[in-house]
Amino acid sequence: MSSEQVGIIAILLGMLGCFALERPRIEVTALCGLGLAFLIGIVPAETIFSGLSNPAVLTVIEILIIVQVIGRTPLIEVLAARIQRLGVGKLRITMALCALTAAISVFVNNIGAFVMVLPIALSVARSTGMDPRQLIMPISFAALLGGLGSVIGTPANLLVSNALFEHTGAGFAFFDFAWVGVPVALAGLVVVALWSAPRIARFRIDQAALGSVDRALTTEVSIPSGSTLIGATLRDLQASHEVQIFAVIRDSQHVFGRPDTIRLAAGDLCVLRIAHSRLERMIDAGQVGWTGSIRAQEMAEMVVTPGSLLVGSLPRTAAVFEEFSVTVRAIATRSTRVEGRLSDMRLSVGDILYVEGDRAAILSAVDEAEALLIAPARRSAGPSDGSMMPLVLFAAGIACAVSGLVPPEIAFGGTILAMLIGGHLNLRTALAELDWPILIMLAAMIPLGNAVYETGTADLIATGIIDLLPGTHDLYLSVAMLVVAVIITPFVNNASTAIILAPIALELSARTGAAPEPLLMAVAIGASIDFMTPFGHHNNTLAMSLGGYRFRDFVIAGGPVTATALVLAIFALGVFWL
Repeated sequence: MSSEQVGIIAILLGMLGCFALERPRIEVTALCGLGLAFLIGIVPAETIFSGLSNPAVLTVIEILIIVQVIGRTPLIEVLAARIQRLGVGKLRITMALCALTAAISVFVNNIGAFVMVLPIALSVARSTGMDPRQLIMPISFAALLGGLGSVIGTPANLLVSNALFEHTGAGFAFFDFAWVGVPVALAGLVVVALWSAPRIARFRIDQAALGSVDRALTTEVSIPSGSTLIGATLRDLQASHEVQIFAVIRDSQHVFGRPDTIRLAAGDLCVLRIAHSRLERMIDAGQVGWTGSIRAQEMAEMVVTPGSLLVGSLPRTAAVFEEFSVTVRAIATRSTRVEGRLSDMRLSVGDILYVEGDRAAILSAVDEAEALLIAPARRSAGPSDGSMMPLVLFAAGIACAVSGLVPPEIAFGGTILAMLIGGHLNLRTALAELDWPILIMLAAMIPLGNAVYETGTADLIATGIIDLLPGTHDLYLSVAMLVVAVIITPFVNNASTAIILAPIALELSARTGAAPEPLLMAVAIGASIDFMTPFGHHNNTLAMSLGGYRFRDFVIAGGPVTATALVLAIFALGVFWL
């Protein structure tokens, strides 16, 4: 191997590790990788910013802007009302919500579809008495499945289409992905409704209470005077209330010692992890309390979304909380490490913050932080004028893209222009609310993907794949790319998987004479088949936090969906593309 090949492989492996560990932020990882590739001469100066003008990135930006406008139309409220009228049959409601999510995801990105349908699902759960966990994971899976149906359904589809265009001069048509994506999605949705949802109903049923999830909260509470806990040891507290204690602070100093020797005193602050319901009972009984709490204020739950400004921040350094006088009282997080106090915890995608403050201040803080308010209610992204015209304009843009008259980035650019002229879009606000970390990551990864091809690294890897296969038939090559993508994407976001594997697929095509379309199609489909882990796609990360699922829950509920999608994808590729 040449030094350039060793360099690009080392950079990508390092980045994949950082992506999997979610340390540091994804855009920081991508920019550092791009900067290092430039410094050692792998990415030339004239192409380092080429990702910013890439049609795939431009189309993603346009779709994200359009989704903001669509989310403020009466469409979602109309659909919610129709689903509410379906009755209380759990299977019927689950299938209706999954079908709705999948249909929306064909035309918007996966996360957008999930976030748009999530309030409907939570509302339906409250009105019917269903456990919301029976709906949250299924609609997350449905969003991933629906995104397989069009070129704009997920960034991975756009990226492989752009790779095909650069290689052959013609990308995939708007619904080319539907030949494989629709059969996979339909089969997957059936498995979700008949297998996953019933299994989810058995997860931690003893902790469900009429649609509420008893999450484990990391929090900081005080021991008030008169508390029955005064004089108790930490070991007593852990045994009697099933809590995990991380620190005891007395007179602004940490108290050190063994759990059986430290006795609680009035005024002590305890940093601990405890079930939400148990914490509420202790507060109601006067055993513990919030510090400086004002009972007239409200408590709300907000989730850290992928594009939130809170990702990577600490509660004490996040200016949005101080600006709006909102206090973080507890955090439901996947992280098992707690060092210091609650305000020192680094926030990640999917963390749920329990905040206290004036209602208007909480809503403003959520908007400013670009987070998602899930309780007591979610406010829409902006005022609705009751007009369906944005939907008409979006449909016109889709029609132009489907007809092939203009490329998708031009068609949806025209849609945005029409929305601006019609007064349906505030461009300044829309740009501020974009998911910039994902966009920066995409723009930075594209030059690195090109470097995989230009340095001959794709040729090197393609040779290794060919040597492992029993032959060079198109089906063998397609299955190989599909399986590799399925293996990688649980640990890396699907866009990065597509960027890394697309040049390898093109090199396999060049070396064997196979058509590039089925190989790239296999990459795109495989990059979106991720139902067995909570961290391969941000939808699943959010679902895990909102539903309080465990890792094995995804394996049990998502394993058959992954297997079904993989088998159907191989069959559909063989029938329609080979």
